[in-house]
Amino acid sequence: MPIIPRAQWLISLECIKKNVINISKFSNKKVIAVVKANAYGHGLIEISRYLERLKEIVFFAVSSVEEGVTLRERANIKKPILILGGFLREEFPYILEYNLTPVVSNIEQLKEVVKASIPYHMNVDTGMGRLGFTEIPYDIIYQFPPEGLMTHLSCAEIDPEFSEKQISNFFEKIKGIKNK
Repeated sequence: MPIIPRAQWLISLECIKKNVINISKFSNKKVIAVVKANAYGHGLIEISRYLERLKEIVFFAVSSVEEGVTLRERANIKKPILILGGFLREEFPYILEYNLTPVVSNIEQLKEVVKASIPYHMNVDTGMGRLGFTEIPYDIIYQFPPEGLMTHLSCAEIDPEFSEKQISNFFEKIKGIKNK
């Protein structure tokens, strides 16, 4: 007896395209395509190649330097690639070689990107307690500001009240950056 799969994913690239266009129109913003973890199991290379053609996509986001290198080498992605999970010291040469944009979450990473004068995004800890700056190192970022700022909502699906506090905390913490 042949084994029949119990579940299958059927991915419609046309539906993905419609969703991206609608999100961009609704928000009046460009979109970062988060394709980490093999595009959430849907095929990093295939999905990314398809999304690269869309004008609404301005960045790709992956979890690791390894995924970023894969997008450059195997998918031939030309648009900017954001490394959400930061980087290890040993991975920094790959960030430079493959023109990847790291999200920095600690002072050591920040010093590396400032020294190399490469674009970066900064992660601000607003209550997750695992990643990001709890205090903004204004002395460094005034000299070399981040290209983008972000935080991570730790329980957005289950605790909207805490998420609202995190969002408020985020805007409070970045006031000094936005005013510069």
